[in-house]
Amino acid sequence: MGRKSSIKIIVFYFIAGILYIFLSDKVLTSVVPDFSTFVFYSITKGFIFIAVSSLFIYLLLRKYFRQEIASREKVNKVKLNKIQTELDVNKKIKDDLLRYQANLNALIESDIQSFILLDKDTNILLFNKSASFYIKELTGVDIAAGLNLKSIVPENISESFLKNFESALNNVPASIERKFTLGGKVIWVNFIYTPAFNQNNEIFGVIFTGINITDRMNILNELKKTVEVYEELIKATPDAIAITNEYGKIEYISPVALELLRVKDISEALGQPCFRWFDGDDKDKVRESIKEIVGNKVQTKGNVYRMLRDDGTTFIAEFNSSPIINNEGNTTSFISTFRDITSRMESEEKLKQYSNELKELNASKDRFFSIVAHDLRNPLQGLLGFSSLLNDNFSDLTIDEVKEYIGYIFQSSKKMHSLTNNLLQWSRIKTGKIDYTPEKFNLYRAVRHSLDLLKPNALKKEIEIVPDIDENFSVYADRKMFDSIFQNLVVNAIKFSFPRTKVEVFAEPENNFIRISVRDFGRGIKDENKEKLFSIDTHFTTIGTLDEEGTGLGLILCKEMVEKHGGKITFESVYKKGSVFSFTLPLSG
Repeated sequence: MGRKSSIKIIVFYFIAGILYIFLSDKVLTSVVPDFSTFVFYSITKGFIFIAVSSLFIYLLLRKYFRQEIASREKVNKVKLNKIQTELDVNKKIKDDLLRYQANLNALIESDIQSFILLDKDTNILLFNKSASFYIKELTGVDIAAGLNLKSIVPENISESFLKNFESALNNVPASIERKFTLGGKVIWVNFIYTPAFNQNNEIFGVIFTGINITDRMNILNELKKTVEVYEELIKATPDAIAITNEYGKIEYISPVALELLRVKDISEALGQPCFRWFDGDDKDKVRESIKEIVGNKVQTKGNVYRMLRDDGTTFIAEFNSSPIINNEGNTTSFISTFRDITSRMESEEKLKQYSNELKELNASKDRFFSIVAHDLRNPLQGLLGFSSLLNDNFSDLTIDEVKEYIGYIFQSSKKMHSLTNNLLQWSRIKTGKIDYTPEKFNLYRAVRHSLDLLKPNALKKEIEIVPDIDENFSVYADRKMFDSIFQNLVVNAIKFSFPRTKVEVFAEPENNFIRISVRDFGRGIKDENKEKLFSIDTHFTTIGTLDEEGTGLGLILCKEMVEKHGGKITFESVYKKGSVFSFTLPLSG
């Protein structure tokens, strides 16, 4: 409550008191007739008014003085806080000044960093011992305050000095590195030109600082040499090199890698995901490999992927990768070396193929000699045996016996001749010495020609051969091989057919080939013997329905000759119901 408010309340109170006394006297005069009683009430009324007024004034003054004291305490507290703040600021300023003074003293006494404070005319205002030493060594002049530095700067750096000095005066700091020779030793100094400001934040000069960076430059030069050596090694190595981060983005890629991937410029590779150069499903394989390298910090060796060059061509690459672990032990990138192994893979595949062919040839050779030793021995022994009987007992034998023995000799000779021819033909096919001369010919006429030759074989067993060949079909094949293949299949069909049945011959186009089939209704082939038919290793042979014998090489020869034409030979057979043998040859355009 303010002073003016208190005075207003007191004035209002006294006016109310006067009105109270005046009105109360009026009331007492009309109510109390006795004068003594009137006096008593008047005196009592006066005391009551005085007591109430005193109490009211006391309470009012107490409240006023309390507010006044609180207000003055608040003002004093604010003043105390302001004084404390000023003391703190002064203490900070003092501490800063002491620290600046300590730094300035350290700078003045420093042997590493030299500094000179110059005014706008390059006159020296302040300098330290290190600056004095180096200026003395470089110019032979002892510097002092007031000396104009421009006058003693060597001519070879004078222009650069003035240019950088003016730049600093224009509030643009400048810096330059210089190499000097002092006492026979090369030193590097980094000169820094910084504007100097006064209390009004106005530039009054330049702080000219020189820092000896010889050790740093020596380290940088050694590092540069090391980098150059590594770059030469990278250029010399035949392997491509790439550094990739944990997300698969390229951070570094060698020139060999750029050439291998047909990337025109390194900017087209840096920052790009490495997955763009991997083909098909190999992208997922690479992602899994990166997880393993980065997550488990392991090396991977010999991973093979198909890669896609920028020109659209593909190649097979072999990768060796190692994680790059930082000082915290974390792996955020990895380095990979890779090379094109397409030729090697092709060579290995060819070598594998040659190895399989060699194994097959060796097996065939062994089987060939086994056939020669075993299958030729029996007819040869028969031939020798019966010819020996004729030679030793000819005069004692009857005409019928001689005729019988000559028949045995003929059959043995015929079998041996057939086997020998088959063996010779097979060996010529395997060694690539057989003549292969494809030509266009009419299939219908070729089939009719072969069936006419085989008609006697069919008549012996009363077998009907039923051809169903379109007269317009033409094939492009070696005619001799065709005759051999077709006749062999028809002979087998007659051989395994029961007497008084039939053999069907038919053909149908199949893409750019024609499928020629021979069906019989004879003995058929057991399931366990089906895989043996075209294998030289097993030399599977069976007798016909009338005990006809074979060499066991006919179907093998057919298979080799059909494949020589790019076709296939297949069969379907049900035991005791018959078989269908089919082969394909190219159609003539």
